[in-house]
Amino acid sequence: MQYPLLLPTTLRAWLITGLTGLLLATTLSLEAWGNTPLPKPAERLLRQISQLHDELGLSASQDTLWQNAQTQTRQQIRQMIDRHQQLRQALQSALEHPDLDLRALALQADQMQTQNTATRKQIRDTWLVVYDGLDNGQRERVRLFLGDRLQRVEHFRDRFRLWLDNDQSVL
Repeated sequence: MQYPLLLPTTLRAWLITGLTGLLLATTLSLEAWGNTPLPKPAERLLRQISQLHDELGLSASQDTLWQNAQTQTRQQIRQMIDRHQQLRQALQSALEHPDLDLRALALQADQMQTQNTATRKQIRDTWLVVYDGLDNGQRERVRLFLGDRLQRVEHFRDRFRLWLDNDQSVL
């Protein structure tokens, strides 16, 4: 079931564009893991994104933008994964020495976070170009899709909060 979002127009537009980039970047980042089996929710989300692509009925130029965005996203996600693996290797190497320098590791982690933030912004901007190329009907489909996804996330977040509030052994 799809529910319309009842937000002011400007906030709704910002939310839609931001969530579009975030959702697509996150979804495509799951594909970047290669042959690693994806968890069931990730597989389901990938199918839904594929269905959205099919539902949008993209023109040739729009589809080219979509494919370029997917390719760029996969490359950038792989870069983030590589940076994370390098940091993990540095941590493992540092843990083998008795003179562990946590400040140096924290600096490396901060640098990786800064690089990854810039990469996420590039991914978002790439998908916003795709969104800008959509007509009003296609944007409406994206809006409804994102609204539905947001409500699902809210539902599961509420369930998780309830579980946390009732289970004191978690903390």
